[in-house]
This record gives sequence, structure tokens and C-alpha cells, in this order.
Amino acid sequence: MKQAARDQLLQNLDRQLGEVRQFLPTLATREEMNTAITAERERTDRRFDELCAAIKDEGDQTRRHMDAVAESLRNDLRSAAEGYTAVRQQVSALEVRHTRDVRALDARVSRLENDRGTRCR
Repeated sequence: MKQAARDQLLQNLDRQLGEVRQFLPTLATREEMNTAITAERERTDRRFDELCAAIKDEGDQTRRHMDAVAESLRNDLRSAAEGYTAVRQQVSALEVRHTRDVRALDARVSRLENDRGTRCR
């Protein structure tokens, strides 16, 4: 290799080394990286704990709400059952009355038919 080519190669290496030397101070050291990673891990752990607590709180709130809804539904069903029982008793009483009235009417019709039959003879 000629001297001019070697000089050019050395100049290029010096220039590149100068660029690397300017860039190196901006890079973090291993210790700085470990500190940053530890801090980020701790922040992530805290956030995860906060989210877990929020999810648990939401679940507890939902449980309380659903318990209240279930109790309300039980009360509504109880009221409906009581209303059904009352209506069923009224219907039974009307059936008894209806049966009694139909029998009375049948007896009257029978008497009228008998009276009519005896009058026409």
C-alpha cells in the first residue's frame, strides 16, 4: 500500500474515532442503565399494584350492586307471588259463587219447565 493511501486511511480512522469520542459521553453506563431499569421496574410494579387494587374495588362495588339488585328482585318476586295468591283466592271464591249461582239457576229453570209442563196439560 502506498504512503498516500495509508495516510488517507489513517485520516479516515482519526475522523471516525473523533466522531465516536463525541458520541461516547452521551451513552449511559452499565450502572446508569441498571438504575434506570430498576426505577422503571419499580414504577411498573406500583402501577400494576394500583391497577389490581382498582380492579378489586370495582369487583367489590359490582358485587354490592348485584346483591342489591338480587334482593330487589327477590322482593318483587315475593310481592308478585303474594299478589298471585290473592288473585287465585278471589278466582276460587268466584268459582264457588258461580257454581252455586248456576245450580240455583238450573233449579229455577227446572221448576219453570215443570210448572210449564203441568200448566199445558
